[in-house]
Amino acid sequence: MIFKHLTYFLRTFLLIILLGMPFYGNAQVKPKSAKQQKKELREKKEVQIKKQNKAEKNLKKRHLDIQDKSTKKRMKKLKKKSDRLNRSKKRY
Repeated sequence: MIFKHLTYFLRTFLLIILLGMPFYGNAQVKPKSAKQQKKELREKKEVQIKKQNKAEKNLKKRHLDIQDKSTKKRMKKLKKKSDRLNRSKKRY
């Protein structure tokens, strides 16, 4: 009979301890200052922009690698022509 009460007590005690641990762990985390949060956000954005630019560059390179020689030549010619025509346009 005593053994039965003891196991019940241990089970409930362990259950309470295990349920309370996540709250205890969260209580020790210090909140970050607004300045620190802004800095981290800025750094995240910079990393994301760098990844995006790198991905675009790789896609353009892949697109060019797929083309055959005559198509590459035509693309180069058209790019030079558009650059020459757009040079005189005003930028707003």
